[in-house]
Amino acid sequence: MRQKQGSDWYLVRVEMTVMDVNDNVPEWSMAPVPYLAVVSPEAVPGSLVYQLFARDDDAGDNGEVEFFLSDGGDGRFEVDRQSGQVRTTGLPLQRDREYLLTVVASDRLGSRSAPATVSVVAGPRPPQFSNASFTIAIPENTPEGRPVLATPAVSFQNESISYSLLINPSSLFSISGETGEISLTRSIDYEGDQHRYLLLVRANEGLDSLSSAAEVRVVIVDENDCVPEFLQSIYNKDGVPETVTTATSLLQARTSPSRRTRPNHLYEFVAMAVDRGHAPRTGTTTVRIRMANINDEVPQFSQHVITYKITTGNDEGNFVIDSQKGLIRLRSSPPPRLQGVEYILNITATDDNASGGPQALSSTAQVIVRVDDVNNNKPVFKKCQQYRERTSVLENQAVGSFVLQVQAVDADEGSNGVILTARKFDRERQREYAVTVTATDQATAPLIGICQLNILILDQNDNSPKFENLRYEYFLREDTMIGTSFLRVAAHDDDFSTNAAVTYSMSDEQPEYLRVNPLTGWVFVNQPISQRTYITREIVATDGGNRSSSVELAVTITNVKNQPPQWERESYDVVIPENTFRDTPIV
Repeated sequence: MRQKQGSDWYLVRVEMTVMDVNDNVPEWSMAPVPYLAVVSPEAVPGSLVYQLFARDDDAGDNGEVEFFLSDGGDGRFEVDRQSGQVRTTGLPLQRDREYLLTVVASDRLGSRSAPATVSVVAGPRPPQFSNASFTIAIPENTPEGRPVLATPAVSFQNESISYSLLINPSSLFSISGETGEISLTRSIDYEGDQHRYLLLVRANEGLDSLSSAAEVRVVIVDENDCVPEFLQSIYNKDGVPETVTTATSLLQARTSPSRRTRPNHLYEFVAMAVDRGHAPRTGTTTVRIRMANINDEVPQFSQHVITYKITTGNDEGNFVIDSQKGLIRLRSSPPPRLQGVEYILNITATDDNASGGPQALSSTAQVIVRVDDVNNNKPVFKKCQQYRERTSVLENQAVGSFVLQVQAVDADEGSNGVILTARKFDRERQREYAVTVTATDQATAPLIGICQLNILILDQNDNSPKFENLRYEYFLREDTMIGTSFLRVAAHDDDFSTNAAVTYSMSDEQPEYLRVNPLTGWVFVNQPISQRTYITREIVATDGGNRSSSVELAVTITNVKNQPPQWERESYDVVIPENTFRDTPIV
């Protein structure tokens, strides 16, 4: 890449590692993505802009890779087939214009890689983060102020970069403006705070306010910092039947077979709980169980079994019921999808008709399940990709002009937002702006949706062609043959596409001794000129939007018998300071 320091431009080498596939076709891989470069608008011919690398694992000559520029660049760039170096050709570069170069790599067998697009801007461009997004897991109890993540960005202009947080939930995080390191403003408790956070970091550079943004996803990780605690320091269980059998659950503890020795016999023991942490922690409690005599003759019911089922109100199958116990719970797999504020379930209980009646008897009850809303859906820009591909605004439009209407939706509601211009834009100064749109819901702990898009500034034909010279003069021999081209005029237009397409014409004066090629600008002899001593014509350059400018052409016809002109000196030496303005007289 070419980067600028002060008034000097220097080269930065960017390497690309190529991953092999089965058919040994050259592949492309590079960080950061995409392929970005800058070049000085005044770059001399042959200036290195970008360095491409590719590899083919075939043996011998078949593994040699060649590079080809397949499209783009308007002839301003060339790619060396052997080295992969992208260089300037010497044709003039339009300041702030982006040139898109499509490059492919090929081996000797003709296998080609997928095309890669190199974006080259003739001038400054926004900084580039090392990643499009970052993810970090932070253990709870991390001390405040300790850096947990760095979000570096590179400046193509070699300017200093400042960092800030555009989105910072609860002001829980801080970022170093110089290094981009993110740290906590307080310690986080996994048991008391939320477990996931979404941040948006902005990198800003220079006086032109060039900036870009990147997401940071933070996950809080639990640590084994809590000791198990019983709900009670002492548990009492009175009235345990003397006939209790082995493995009967008593306060979630197992006991040996009990024998009746005397009424109100008391058993007391200590229960200990151990967690599964890397360094296990324990807690204890005291359990007291008092035995009691019971009536050994168990009464017999006429109906032994009652079964339960949900008859209506469970169309989505979110609820299940224990047919024997009547316990209603949410299904476990797949997870339930609750919608609305409440569910009305009709439950039927049916006996087993063990007494031999005419039919089993049943009754129904209505259970109303109210759903408490949890804010677990962040706003989503469903058409964010479309916004990125189609958003543009015409330059020179008035402040407040409509640019784009965006919409974000969540599970409950959606809202629209309109993007308007805040100032007039000049495409020739900057052709693209990076915009980050956020949507925040209205919950107590709001969730945020993000859409990052680039807004293109469309060209308006607000620039006329400019000739490279203020006036053209030429000395032409009187015996010059018809059809001879002797001078090439050139004009460039700072607009874009068809608005910048320049055609040339000459003032309509008779006879037409001279004419100009409308596409190339070459001036040629159209009729014999031996009877003239001096010819002046006006050459007009017209762009695709019918804006034009003109320059004078003066041709002196010289006699073949005349001696050629003599220079006053044999040579001229001149020293030109760098950054000299165009059209400045130098000698």
